[in-house]
Amino acid sequence: MRLNLRNLSFEAIIGVLPNERERLQRVVANAEIDYAYSRGRFLDYALVARLIEMEITNGGFALIEDALGAVAAKILSLSGDIKRVKLSIEKPEALPNAAASLSLEINGGTLQ
Repeated sequence: MRLNLRNLSFEAIIGVLPNERERLQRVVANAEIDYAYSRGRFLDYALVARLIEMEITNGGFALIEDALGAVAAKILSLSGDIKRVKLSIEKPEALPNAAASLSLEINGGTLQ
């Protein structure tokens, strides 16, 4: 089974530039999570969305790379049934003419 979260949008302090450390900026996260579904055992998408938002807003990350690793680890810790996590974090207003985003995929415990 695959859980998809698209366009999870919130504000956070994330970045290395001085202005990014002083004010909130919009962050957009997307996740694909493959897990072994069985009757009565499922992955709660609302819980996953809250986890992503809370980890990033409370993390005080300077680098998106660090936020990706921390969030992916938290998602993996939710259940042994999770087989793959693909996560992207975007700062849509980071540049005047482009959005900046990075992604991470962990498949079977291996970073891709």
